[in-house]
Amino acid sequence: MSLVPGRLLETRPDAPATIDGQSSGIGQRTGGSTTELKVAGRYGIPTDATSAVLNVTVTGTQGPGYVTVWSCGTTMPTASNLNLVIAKI
Repeated sequence: MSLVPGRLLETRPDAPATIDGQSSGIGQRTGGSTTELKVAGRYGIPTDATSAVLNVTVTGTQGPGYVTVWSCGTTMPTASNLNLVIAKI
């Protein structure tokens, strides 16, 4: 099954809303925090879905860091999915 891409999480308070209003404008995430995102059962995604493809983007960072994405109920991997750096120009 395939779907038209839709935004499921948006931290920026003044950005476009998510496709169903959930997890919209939740504010900047802090270092060391975990944000749980419900995917199954939203936007036509079956409640018994066992996998999903996500596009993860970071903007407006205040320092270097990383993002790790993994399935709930599993152990956090030791590798990151996205590494953040502050460019010095």
